[in-house]
Amino acid sequence: MKLRFWIALVAQLVLFASLKLFDDWTLEWMPVYFVACTILCGLAYLFASTEFAALNNAVWIFWFVTIGLRLLALPQAPSNEVWRFQADGVIQRVGFNPYQVAPNDPRVAGKIPELARVPRNDEPTAFAPGAEVLFRAIPATNNALLYKTIFGAADLLAIALLLRLLDKQTAVWFAWNPLVAYSFFGAAHFDSIILFAIVALIFFLERFEQTVQSRWKFALGAAVALGIAIALRPVCLVLLIPSLFALRRYSIALAAAIALPVLLDCVFQFPFAQNLFGDFGHISRLNDLFWWLIEDTILPNWHQQYYRYDV
Repeated sequence: MKLRFWIALVAQLVLFASLKLFDDWTLEWMPVYFVACTILCGLAYLFASTEFAALNNAVWIFWFVTIGLRLLALPQAPSNEVWRFQADGVIQRVGFNPYQVAPNDPRVAGKIPELARVPRNDEPTAFAPGAEVLFRAIPATNNALLYKTIFGAADLLAIALLLRLLDKQTAVWFAWNPLVAYSFFGAAHFDSIILFAIVALIFFLERFEQTVQSRWKFALGAAVALGIAIALRPVCLVLLIPSLFALRRYSIALAAAIALPVLLDCVFQFPFAQNLFGDFGHISRLNDLFWWLIEDTILPNWHQQYYRYDV
């Protein structure tokens, strides 16, 4: 059992580190190699996570692999969205509204590093106001390391909080997931902060259910966590319904969950109704992957032969 675990774990770490060799997607065959390596890494992850129970849920192994995976992800190329985060922050710091001014606007274009790499740089932003507040706070740089560090820290905090809710054998399925490690420490997506807020919401709701005293404290904690999640991703509004049932007569506290994003929406003049799911979500990544496989193998689409996918 232990031998199988160590073989699978070493294979996962080696394959995950190898993704760096295939992250230049401007080369024709690199996406194919990247996806193939990712699939093999995922299979090794499934075996390693399954066999983790044989080690009596050793804490040091759990954190060693969790942190090791994320350190291996740091050198990988970030997603194109990072440059959009940076551009939106610059636009705000020079006094303009990112919902009204595009990155290629002559008034701000000269102040934005890596402007050519900003996706949809001729359009105003589609990110929610909570995300824009975050982008404004992060200084502009010529690399994504600062973004990876901040978003990665939120990922690790989410894992630490998850261990307060679940046993290590269950939490390992999230902590050792190569897609999770890549998304935050590699691609530098800010969804780790949303994830942390959602885990915090669950944590406060569970504590609310277990206690008979100071219930308002946990109800307000849940409301603030939900408000942060909604401010960053408005679609998290759907979590309001189960939260109402969980808090019952204390659900008045959820007014704070609505007040925070509404306040930011008013400040930024955010078109909430049109951007509930975000303009960047008009085609799902799974749909992108499906058609990429079809068009690159059996049914070429000459109309999109020069299309560049944003990842």
